[in-house]
Amino acid sequence: EATLDPGQLQSFFESITFSVHCTHGPPGTGKSYLGIVITRALILIRSLWIKVAPSVGAPPILVLSYKQRAIDDFLLELVAAHRRTRSPPLRMIRVGFSREIKLSQYFEKSKVKSDPRVVAAKDLLDRLSQLKQSLRQLPDIASALKLLELRLHLEGAGHSGDPLSKE
Repeated sequence: EATLDPGQLQSFFESITFSVHCTHGPPGTGKSYLGIVITRALILIRSLWIKVAPSVGAPPILVLSYKQRAIDDFLLELVAAHRRTRSPPLRMIRVGFSREIKLSQYFEKSKVKSDPRVVAAKDLLDRLSQLKQSLRQLPDIASALKLLELRLHLEGAGHSGDPLSKE
């Protein structure tokens, strides 16, 4: 349940109507509160959307601010509001620098280590990188094989194994 003034209500409706929404205003006008209400509504809408059309997946919700502290304060309030409603755990990633220990489970580095999808993607990228390195070595390997083939051919013809030798 949320209480919004007329300006916040208009901004709320715009936020769920358009794919991109910016909330701005002077200090103390309820931007953070409105952001929490919008984000919680979008999370609810997304969960219902996934139940109706699972093929849609889980489109991300991106929250931006010029200040790291503002993002931390916003996320702390979002987590608290989410817990009060006894909703399933939030699936979010806090990108960028933060000293807020209460958000550590959402830090980008924590997710890399704990989310099996992220771990699998990282493993795949590592394997692709190794494959790329191996492919870069193919021209050198091909040259070495041609030289070996030439030596074997020359040895079979009665020459020394060194193609540069003047025997």
